[in-house]
Amino acid sequence: MDQASQQAEPSTSHLRVDRVPTPPSGRPRENAVDLLRAGAILLVVTLHSALAYIQQEIPALVWAVHDPLGTNRGFDLFCWWSMSVSNAMFFLISGFLAAGIWDSRGLVGFWVNRGRRVLLPFLIGMVVIAPLSLYAWYYGWLVMGRATPREVAKWQFSYPGFQANLYGPGHLWFLFYLIMMLGVFTCGRFFGGPWRPLERLMGWLATRSVGLLGLGLISTVFLGAHLYFYGIDAALDRHNSFVPDVVRVGHYFMFFLAGVGLRGIPGSLAGLWPRSAWLLVLSVPVFVARALLLSMDWVAPLPLAPRLVMTVLGGFFSWLTVLGLLGTACHYVHSPMRVVRYLADGSFWIYLIHMPLVGVLQADFYQVPIHPVLKFAIVWTVTMGLGIGTYQLWVRHTFIGRFLHGPKPTWSEIPGASPTRHAPKTMDAAPAVSP
Repeated sequence: MDQASQQAEPSTSHLRVDRVPTPPSGRPRENAVDLLRAGAILLVVTLHSALAYIQQEIPALVWAVHDPLGTNRGFDLFCWWSMSVSNAMFFLISGFLAAGIWDSRGLVGFWVNRGRRVLLPFLIGMVVIAPLSLYAWYYGWLVMGRATPREVAKWQFSYPGFQANLYGPGHLWFLFYLIMMLGVFTCGRFFGGPWRPLERLMGWLATRSVGLLGLGLISTVFLGAHLYFYGIDAALDRHNSFVPDVVRVGHYFMFFLAGVGLRGIPGSLAGLWPRSAWLLVLSVPVFVARALLLSMDWVAPLPLAPRLVMTVLGGFFSWLTVLGLLGTACHYVHSPMRVVRYLADGSFWIYLIHMPLVGVLQADFYQVPIHPVLKFAIVWTVTMGLGIGTYQLWVRHTFIGRFLHGPKPTWSEIPGASPTRHAPKTMDAAPAVSP
């Protein structure tokens, strides 16, 4: 821009937004999205660290151990809440990022990026990490007495549910489903037709109160269908299989599409704020009522009417919480924070490696006579410590990190300004990073 143009242009200093420097992709990182990614990985590790200590075992969930020593009902409530929120949030963010990468790089650049940062890590994870998780589970089953060394050696288990859940992507199911969604997204963007109107529709629904009603009802249909076929709704089901669960994929694909749609509406994330606080407030009684019905349904199947209410509550709860958290983060977080940025960068690595650590630690402490809350705290602390430590030593500034997410600054180079409340809410860009 020449000097005359600069003089003619009105001053915009009062509109300055503190943002992370623009990465090589040309799109500045969104600090609110970083916060949600960091929060989501903490939520996932906390969930998995707590699942050994719930009172009421979740149907179709085969865990390494189930500690019987004075388990706390609070773990149950937290796990039910987290299972309905964490993955929905991850898929929505993934859709938001996918649309941004496609818009800036096109078809070839999109798959070069997603192939390197999603597809290949999934394949390597299935070869390296999934077997480690499986053997951690074997260890837990042996410690609990739910399997014998002979059964482990023959890979034939008599305990209910073990054999049916033996073969699958394990905790990498998120990447497994995400790859399928990226494929559908690519076909939609490449062939066109009704795809772009569908994106706009999902973005519109996610930013309107009446649209939330539509999203909740559609999710209710998916949850109800899953409950009918599998006896548990898609938000809580974690059965392990390489055969895609079409209903479950459809449920989470709605969140992915909502993320894509939000990416295509300039300022859409900022527009969530006026109602986000109310969404979070409303989500509390919705969750309490749903949790009460769940606890009864898993003891003895409820009649049709209460089950329908439980399903409707589940269909709305995830949207209320995810959109409420997204809008709140976008309103309050505009400046980069070092810890948040660092955890967001390391979230993918922590997600990949944390499950074998959790399984082994829970099995190690199974017979230790201490309170389950203390066991949970130890498992969580050690898992996060090892996750962050290995990320710093083996990933962040090594060829693995450059491959997964590109070069990263040192701690002192990460912008560390404190968040400001009243900065303008311009939220129409996305970081080109892995989910």
